[in-house]
Amino acid sequence: MRIAILLTSILFVACSSSSGPKNDPRDTSYWDDLTKNAKPPERDPKERWPEETFEALMQRAKEQRKAGDLITAAITVRQATMKSPWSLEAHELYQDIQFGRQQLATIHDEYLRHLGAHIERGTALYLFLRPTLLSMRVTEEVMLKDGKGPEAHKHYLDASNAAEVARQQGKPAFDAARPALERCFALAPLHASAHRLYQDLALYGAGSRSPDPAQLDVMCSRYEKLQTEYETKGDAVYFFERVASLKAPVDQSLVDSSLRLAKAIAQGLPGYWLFYGMGVVSVERALLTGDATDRAALLKLAVLSYNICTATNELVPEGYFGRGVAYDELGDRVKAIADLEVAVALSANAPEAQLLWRLGAVYIADGKLEKAIVPLQRGMELYPTLFDFPSLLGRVEAERGNNAAAVAAFEKAYTMLDPASDVAKNLRARIDALKSAK
Repeated sequence: MRIAILLTSILFVACSSSSGPKNDPRDTSYWDDLTKNAKPPERDPKERWPEETFEALMQRAKEQRKAGDLITAAITVRQATMKSPWSLEAHELYQDIQFGRQQLATIHDEYLRHLGAHIERGTALYLFLRPTLLSMRVTEEVMLKDGKGPEAHKHYLDASNAAEVARQQGKPAFDAARPALERCFALAPLHASAHRLYQDLALYGAGSRSPDPAQLDVMCSRYEKLQTEYETKGDAVYFFERVASLKAPVDQSLVDSSLRLAKAIAQGLPGYWLFYGMGVVSVERALLTGDATDRAALLKLAVLSYNICTATNELVPEGYFGRGVAYDELGDRVKAIADLEVAVALSANAPEAQLLWRLGAVYIADGKLEKAIVPLQRGMELYPTLFDFPSLLGRVEAERGNNAAAVAAFEKAYTMLDPASDVAKNLRARIDALKSAK
């Protein structure tokens, strides 16, 4: 209980400010408890271990851990972090050693203080949440069900159909779907699919790829109230952060959202979508950062968050899709393909456009051109107005030497462009070159 209170109170302070104290990253005050009983060094602390490199210290710590001398191993790896303060390998090894000593509370305290000192660093957020996510045991109590009663879900399906019909008729999709969505919320206030549809139609209903600023303010206000009403439900936190993270400046909004999500996880709030939201925000932050260590840490945090989602009995495609994207960005195409294929299989007859496109793109990057054709063709069938599918399919067929199929795909893509645009001119040149090739 003391740890839970400490986590909540300190992280609340961290989340209420966009920046924390700018301490020197070599500050090691949070390691004091580990060495408070150690014998004082015989020479100046800065010259304590000048003869050993970071690599040598890490190797020695691993050997000590293997031999079962965990306290000495923890002290040794601490020395390594003094030489390389942001090494993920060193911090992960230290946490794993302390896990072996059953010192989870100590790790929480140390890395909570570390996060408070380096609040803008994605690496600090990852190192704080990693022990929590690794130690979680997923149960039916932890994961909140959607509350999808048959009648509520029928209203959601009615809303989805109404939105599609409105699009085909050139009418506002949000206005068409809203009555059925409100009926759904009356029966199932935290129906995740309905809330996601509601937000997307409100923010992007006009066909723009950027959220409508006026509607974004309305959505933030609505979902802030919902979060207050269901303050003990992690899913309500996700619904709010899904829109709050879009506010300009986006890079700072993503930092703020990730900290609020971390607070909810530290409090133990239940909700599948809470962990999914942490995964999404972590990947978005990773794609924006220019720091390689932060990027890797945030992608690892995303994988850990999605692991919670995919460990539930209620299989939904979003968790596998999200983890597949994170693995892809980490460069692990084998795991990325495995997760994306599961996500498609779980999506029944309506996989998301982004899912199909990503699977096709990963197949291409992995040299599996023939396999890429299937998700790209399916994407063209389900989303005939999207330029991305025929454009990418044309590239695949051209690389396979199937010029006729490439021309057919590129011609379809060309019809979706402004003929006067540079993209259209370049595409037309490529089509002509393929036609003239023998």
